[in-house]
Amino acid sequence: MISLFEMEPGCFELFRENFIREYAGSISSNYGYSERKSFEFASLDFEMRLPNKLDTDGNYVCSIKLGELSIGHLWYIESVEDSTAFICDFFIEQKYRNSGYGKLVIKNLESRLKQSGITRLKLHVANGNNGALRLYTRLGYGITGHNLFKKFD
Repeated sequence: MISLFEMEPGCFELFRENFIREYAGSISSNYGYSERKSFEFASLDFEMRLPNKLDTDGNYVCSIKLGELSIGHLWYIESVEDSTAFICDFFIEQKYRNSGYGKLVIKNLESRLKQSGITRLKLHVANGNNGALRLYTRLGYGITGHNLFKKFD
């Protein structure tokens, strides 16, 4: 049984470190920035989005549990004003991927959001993350655009 629980404060720092490391790697590989500059940008962006950590209004950082075992996390933002939510980060440990857990997490989230009056869920899939793209398209999500980039010499 897959469940979403509010992340315990003691787990937040590890979540923060992992998010910044992964995000910095994505920035570096997609935009060609140095590791240092990418890390600085990712750190600043994280701190701006979650200035009060787990107590930041409208932000929900959840642990994904398989029974009692924590297998990942989900961070999303709700905007009551326009009835939307946005997935900021969704991570399932490698050994638990491709087992249907991602689908169960998203279905669980959709159910929660509907109960809160949210009518739309948005997200971004990183370039090359074909597993995530496949998951979301199978669940009925449509592609709304593409991010493009060009570096000038």
